[in-house]
Amino acid sequence: MRKYGLKPMIRRGVRFVKPDDLGRADTLTPKVLQSLCPVRPDVVWAGDFTCVRFMGRFWCAATVMDVFTREIVGWHVANHHTTALVADAFLDAVRRTGRAPGWFHSDQGSEYVSGAYGSLLASHGTAASQSRKSSPWQNGFQESFYSSFKLELGDPGRFDHAGELIEAVHQQVGYYNNRRMHSAVRMPPVRFRELQKQKTAALAAPIWTNYSLSLPVRSV
Repeated sequence: MRKYGLKPMIRRGVRFVKPDDLGRADTLTPKVLQSLCPVRPDVVWAGDFTCVRFMGRFWCAATVMDVFTREIVGWHVANHHTTALVADAFLDAVRRTGRAPGWFHSDQGSEYVSGAYGSLLASHGTAASQSRKSSPWQNGFQESFYSSFKLELGDPGRFDHAGELIEAVHQQVGYYNNRRMHSAVRMPPVRFRELQKQKTAALAAPIWTNYSLSLPVRSV
């Protein structure tokens, strides 16, 4: 890109905030992303959502990212941005991975700080972590994902019905996970996860499995 003078087209999305989000004080929930560096998948997940206007109403996509692999491990699309939206995305991630993380990081949107969502995390043995208000960089993993997601998704107006929009979101997540090179891991996230799994399996294998032990035979 530098050779040919090319620059990426960046379009920052607009974050939709509900009135009861405004003026919310910082919680005492720790900001785990500032102090914890995961060394394997399913230690820390990060969540967020974005909305697009389609046929006169907003449709929202909530995603859950594994901070270690940068893979989107769960997502959900709905025509509302309530606690149910982000809860369904979390449950989708649990279903796909077969486990829940030790920590779940998000912003302080009303969807994430609700009692219902806190109970959902607690029921899976997951601790909550939240960014400070008006500090999007403290959830930079998801912010970075969404900075290109809506741009690559394109104009929703080209779709004839909501089903096509939802399918396009699924296809875009699949492209990001399986084909798009991620600058942090230098490969698609799914490929990075598979490589880490292979490395873990190799380290766990006994070092003597590749050697045969022969003992001298003593004649009597």
